[in-house]
Amino acid sequence: MIFSIDAMIAFTITMLFVLGFLFYISNATKESVSQSEHFYLEEKTLLLADSLVKNANIENSSLGACVMDFEKNRVKSNYLSALALLNFKPVEKERFFLKSIETAGTKAFSSDKIGKECIAVKRFVLFEGVKQTVTVTGCIE
Repeated sequence: MIFSIDAMIAFTITMLFVLGFLFYISNATKESVSQSEHFYLEEKTLLLADSLVKNANIENSSLGACVMDFEKNRVKSNYLSALALLNFKPVEKERFFLKSIETAGTKAFSSDKIGKECIAVKRFVLFEGVKQTVTVTGCIE
């Protein structure tokens, strides 16, 4: 009789530890999913901001707005011109979309979509020879 009561108490304690462990794993998984969603937003916004100030794209300035140096046959990184800012188009990838691009307090591009979570990234550039910041805002739906 004593042996069966001891076994029952040990089994109950073990099951409580297993239940606690499963609860902890469940919460850790939920937190991990939330962090991966934020990482996805951060990654896409940073990559888009880097592309904007390091590349030149004639068709869509959202993917690269740098000035081309045709003498040296290369892109002048971090050097933007006013002409490049006229050709912005929306960028959307899966749940991510480009909300806005601002330079010197003026919006070069703005989307009317409403995002669930947004992040803004600032990059220093030479805009028409003057040091300024470009703010790229990306959101997820």
